Amino acid sequence: MGEAEAVKLAQKLHADRLLKDERKRRKLALQEGVAMIGLLGVVLLAKHKALIPSARNLLQRLDKEAGMYLSPDICNQALKTVGE
Repeated sequence: MGEAEAVKLAQKLHADRLLKDERKRRKLALQEGVAMIGLLGVVLLAKHKALIPSARNLLQRLDKEAGMYLSPDICNQALKTVGE
């Protein structure tokens, strides 16, 4: 599914958010009024809702096992929002 199709489907389904991690492709969704959330946002939301015990541990695993890189500054700022 292409980006435009994903945005249209999110609109059609009245989705709360569209999961996207590619910065350049977020523009279309934002222009169409579709709220965006990336993987970092999903991890923080899961911690906030007590679905996971530690956002830090999950982010470390995602870095080591899936190659998801976050700058230390962004990671630390994000973790502060959930008390870690």
